[in-house]
Amino acid sequence: MKDQDDEAFTFFCLEDLCKTSEKFNLEPNSSFDNIIIFVDYMIDCWWYGFRMKLDGSYEIGILPGPNMFTKITDSLGEFIILYLADSPLLYRY
Repeated sequence: MKDQDDEAFTFFCLEDLCKTSEKFNLEPNSSFDNIIIFVDYMIDCWWYGFRMKLDGSYEIGILPGPNMFTKITDSLGEFIILYLADSPLLYRY
């Protein structure tokens, strides 16, 4: 996998972003269809994505599988701070 860091995280470039429905072959319009995956951990071990809400806000969470999403934060800035600190919050699901 390209650009994997020492902790086994890979942040996707824009053209590699994908919806969970594409990654996991989920039914379109399922409750997990609106999550965009932007980070891979340990080459398809699990993923991180953001889910847009109807009010225009978003949340970022961990995806340990196709139908699981555990919120970590609602701030990209906070996610980056957690990533740089190698926070245990990034590994809980």
